[in-house]
Amino acid sequence: MFSSDHAIDKILSERSEEKRKKMGSDQRNISYILKNLGYSIFKVDLDHDQMFFVDDMFQPSSDGGRDSWTQYLEKGDYEFCEECERMKNQLSIEKLLRTYETGLYSLNMEFIGCGVNLFFEKEENGVLYAYIAIQRADTNGILTKIVNTYVYNNCDYFIFLNGEKNSYVMFAGRDDVPLPPTYCEDYDAERIKYAQDFMIAEDQEMAIREMSLKRVIEKLKTQETHSFYVGVIDSERGYTRKKLEYRYYDKEKQFILLSCTDVTEIYLQEQKKNQELIEMRRRALTDSLTEILNNKTFEQNVSDVLKENLDSSALLFVDLDDFKMINDTYGHLVGDKVLKEVANILKRVTDKNDLVGRSGGDEFVVFLQKIHSKEDAMYIGKRICEEIAEMIRRMGIEQEGGASIGMAVAPEDGRNYEKLMKAADERLYRVKKSGKNGLGFS
Repeated sequence: MFSSDHAIDKILSERSEEKRKKMGSDQRNISYILKNLGYSIFKVDLDHDQMFFVDDMFQPSSDGGRDSWTQYLEKGDYEFCEECERMKNQLSIEKLLRTYETGLYSLNMEFIGCGVNLFFEKEENGVLYAYIAIQRADTNGILTKIVNTYVYNNCDYFIFLNGEKNSYVMFAGRDDVPLPPTYCEDYDAERIKYAQDFMIAEDQEMAIREMSLKRVIEKLKTQETHSFYVGVIDSERGYTRKKLEYRYYDKEKQFILLSCTDVTEIYLQEQKKNQELIEMRRRALTDSLTEILNNKTFEQNVSDVLKENLDSSALLFVDLDDFKMINDTYGHLVGDKVLKEVANILKRVTDKNDLVGRSGGDEFVVFLQKIHSKEDAMYIGKRICEEIAEMIRRMGIEQEGGASIGMAVAPEDGRNYEKLMKAADERLYRVKKSGKNGLGFS
């Protein structure tokens, strides 16, 4: 019996030795392949901070034993990798655990010089392991470098958002900008706090709405990205402009990538360009001295209103009395000041929907878009005469009166600009002929 048992043990021992040799041969073959491919593969016990490796291209002296993963990351010599510090941070025990807690069970990461593939597995004993494969980049890695340069140099932060769990983890974040927490289990609550803490008041309501998980998922049903712009207050730079963009990483699992990009320089350039365009348009439409509508713009605007407006309206043609005498006696600087003051009076006595323009020289025009009666327009005309006369006296100019006005009313005197202007001009002429400083309305 003993002999038989001994024989069996011997056979089993021989088979075990053969298996061990074969495994050793396989291990050497795997090691050879991994070295030539530029791969290192690790199995990391995340609960106990221990690692096991098949082969290590970073530290060739490694013998396949176990070590502290944290210590390994610290002492590793990653000469070929230009981003070793960032890689160490992304592969730390803390960051790996946070990634797993978000529900992201596999992940590919690109660094300048190498790429990382990892997946998580919880074994029957309850221990959580991360399997990590690091591959050296080849000459084609220039594309990876370009992508990483864009994402990590141009983005303020880059976040992986788990839509099902309403949680997120930040994979990259600049130190010199306002940042949300690197990890959060309640994204919807944090986005409100982030908006209130950093965004300008007028953008907060919009940002909170557009950042809501429900809104993001709704938008991504019909479009590839959901993006919008907000103003963010930076403690050093002051006002900055940011673009927040959401896109799916895995639509079925509702894994979403969120990036925040600084577009302040582009925004300021666009603002400057828009202001220049607005200023150019304003100069084209207004009188350079008085800054009210020029004659061409006034005529076009009145014509447009008359086509749509069925209400009663009135056109006032205002001509300053003896303005040439003012220029000759007091100088053109005083004359220009009088013209500016007249423009201010016309704007002050009319409503915001009324139109005020300078037709040329010392002539002005006013269009009252809606009047209840002819008497309403007459009241405005008389008030203009009185205020201009008072302004002339206040400036110390010795002359009687101040302005003569001809008035035309639509639809009585016509339904287009030409007819109204012709009627107002005729009535203005009669006022001038009869003594000036008055209102002609019939």
